[in-house]
Amino acid sequence: MSSMLSFKMDAGRFNYRTAGIILHNNKVLLTTVAGLDFWSVPGGRVEHFESSTEALKREIKEELNLPCDIKRLLWFTENMFYLDVWGCNVHELAFYYLISLPESAAIYNMDSTSCMEQNGAQPVMHDVKWAAVEELHKINLIPKFLQQGLLELPETPQHIVFNEL
Repeated sequence: MSSMLSFKMDAGRFNYRTAGIILHNNKVLLTTVAGLDFWSVPGGRVEHFESSTEALKREIKEELNLPCDIKRLLWFTENMFYLDVWGCNVHELAFYYLISLPESAAIYNMDSTSCMEQNGAQPVMHDVKWAAVEELHKINLIPKFLQQGLLELPETPQHIVFNEL
C-alpha cells in the first residue's frame, strides 16, 4: 500500500506534489519519463506525514542521486488539468521551491543525461535536460504557468490557481 498522497476518485485524481526549480546559466533542469510527451521540473508526490520540503529532498535524492538545498518557496499552486497517462482529470496541490544542488555536481556540466530512480520494486528511468528559460515556450512543460513564471521568479511566494479544464 502506497503512502503517497495521490488517489483516484469518481471525478478524477487528487495529487499532492512538491517540486524543485534548479537554475544554472539561465537554464532550468527538466525531467521526463519514457513514454510521456511532456517535461516537468524534478519532484514528486508527498507521502503521509511528510512535509513538502522533506518530500522534495527525498525525491531529488531518488531521481538525481544528489542532496539538495532548499532556498525558498516560489509558488503554491492549485492545478487542474487532464493527464493522458492517468486517463482522467487531475486536481493537484503543489509546492514549487527554488533549490540548489552541490556546486561540484556533474549534472551542471551535462546538457542532458538519464538517471535511474530507485524507490521501491519498480525502478524508473528519468531523462533529464537543461532548457534555456527563454525557450520554454517551445517545450511541452507541465504545468504551463512555468513557461512564463520562470522568466522572472517572484520575490515572495505566490499562490497560483491554474485551471486547464
